[in-house]
Amino acid sequence: MRPELRRRVCKHRRQTAGRKLNKKVCRYVVERSFSWYQRKCRRLATRWERQSKIFSGLVLLGFSLIWIDRLLLG
Repeated sequence: MRPELRRRVCKHRRQTAGRKLNKKVCRYVVERSFSWYQRKCRRLATRWERQSKIFSGLVLLGFSLIWIDRLLLG
């Protein structure tokens, strides 16, 4: 028995004329995420927490809030 999983395809990306996609597309997504992070979680834009456990927990909380906001509000 072989697993038959389809390849993941992004709907907004298309490969045209056999050319490879530009790496700037992925960079844009990352930079946009960081700008949301800095706008919505100002406390985390500058690291004020001394303990790394607390800081990493707040980072996860901040990104999860952004993620939930994007899911609910579209």
